[in-house]
Amino acid sequence: MELEEYPDYDYLPCAEREEEVWHANVTIGTTMGFDLFAGFTYFTGELTMEGDSLLQKDFTKLTGLKCIGGAMHIRFTDELESLHGLESLIRVGGDLEFRENFSLVDITALSNLTEVPGDILIFSDIPSVEGLQNITKVNNLHFLAANVESLQGLRGLKEANAAIFNTTRYLVSLEGLENIKKIKCSISIIDTSIASLKGLSGLESLAQECTDYDLKAENLPALSIRTCPNLVSLEGMDSLTQIPADLIISNNESLETLIGLEKITFLDGDLMISENKILTSLTGVENLKTITESIQITLNINLVDITALYNLESLGGELDLSSNKKLPTCQCEHLRSLLEAKGWTGSYDFTGTDGTASCE
Repeated sequence: MELEEYPDYDYLPCAEREEEVWHANVTIGTTMGFDLFAGFTYFTGELTMEGDSLLQKDFTKLTGLKCIGGAMHIRFTDELESLHGLESLIRVGGDLEFRENFSLVDITALSNLTEVPGDILIFSDIPSVEGLQNITKVNNLHFLAANVESLQGLRGLKEANAAIFNTTRYLVSLEGLENIKKIKCSISIIDTSIASLKGLSGLESLAQECTDYDLKAENLPALSIRTCPNLVSLEGMDSLTQIPADLIISNNESLETLIGLEKITFLDGDLMISENKILTSLTGVENLKTITESIQITLNINLVDITALYNLESLGGELDLSSNKKLPTCQCEHLRSLLEAKGWTGSYDFTGTDGTASCE
């Protein structure tokens, strides 16, 4: 039967005849093999390949598959080396997940894939995401314990709900993300080897259209940069003028200043800067005028200068500058006086700063 006779099909490029459509989830693994699904171009449900009982190294027997109505999960495989056979795939209707695939090194067969409205989840040994370059919009971009070395395969991406890079220790650069204009909710960069944020230089909007959750109500940051030992600069945030939730910069042992945040004037949340071993000044935040919540700058053992905050006009919460052992206490007191002159009445903590250092 020709599918044109059935108006309920909303994605006709997926199949031309009813005989090409599999109206259920497809699981390839311990009980079902590829042969059963050969010849189908449209799976209306999910596609899951899990396990290696069939010792498959690619998807050759699924050649011609164009669309998956739900998610595609490729996980817990030892033999799978590539996605060859999926060159015709143009749409995955849910999440695209790669998890613990120990031999998978090539996903370039996905180069015709343009639609992934769900999440892209990479929890795998894939060294490159080349093959995803024609995807322009996703929900969440999530890399966890991944061996990805390059993000150039994401060069077509323009928009995401959130971008999370967690324990991606082989990742040395964010190059490949330059075309992203909008991150609706948050960016988390944790335990990576990146040296700068320059790959985000095209970012124009951050956390301004978050509908999945209320960042402030959930105490979630808009931007979190933590435990990146090679990070020397925050350059890449140059187009941002405001951050609508918490900003966290923590435990980045090569970060000396905050240069890269010069255009930010408004922070609707907490400013949290802690345990950055060689951070000596807050140079980079001179134009910050409003912080709606607290300042928590603590445990930065070489911080000696916070004068970049002297232009601050409004602070909504506490001022905690404790445990910065080289920071002159007189700078802390001066910042407090400037804020009080503008109507601030909050609490403060300057314990563990240097009461003998001069501010002259």
